[in-house]
Amino acid sequence: MEINIMNKNFRIFFLALLSILAFQSFAFSQEQSSSNKYKPRTLSEIIELNRKATDGILKTAKLEEKNGFIGIDPFYSKVRVEYIGTPRPISDNHLGLITTWSKLQQVNKKFTRLYETEYLFKEGDAEYWIPLQKQIAESMNNELKLGDALTLFVIYVGAEKEKNSKQFESLFLSTAYEK
Repeated sequence: MEINIMNKNFRIFFLALLSILAFQSFAFSQEQSSSNKYKPRTLSEIIELNRKATDGILKTAKLEEKNGFIGIDPFYSKVRVEYIGTPRPISDNHLGLITTWSKLQQVNKKFTRLYETEYLFKEGDAEYWIPLQKQIAESMNNELKLGDALTLFVIYVGAEKEKNSKQFESLFLSTAYEK
């Protein structure tokens, strides 16, 4: 199932983004867990790095429309979070963003199929549902207790604004973790 996240104004942005991606040499490799490319950041910092783009979309978006934003830069990051341990199947909104992102970034479907479940994490007072690869989720369930602090290796996918909302919800994928 694919979620259409484009309105008229977003189509122009989307086509521009496709053009940029077509000409840039960024190739998303299957080496996401090579820790040297992951920079220490916070999730809120990554969201702030994308604030200009998401705010630009919000200025032109109608409140009653759903809008999405796919990040060009995956912002490979190591973030400190608290393990809440609550799982759920990946939401339809997140699946839609992952599908669109994987097409734009030319990510192999074998990689995106590794994600079926998302877990709840906290960074300060903010909560984030972050999809985990199957083997990472199994390892966390066996190794971590509720409330444990850990470092997640994440990549930034994008953000989505629901109908009648004035805020974007950002989406990150976890590729590894350290206790």
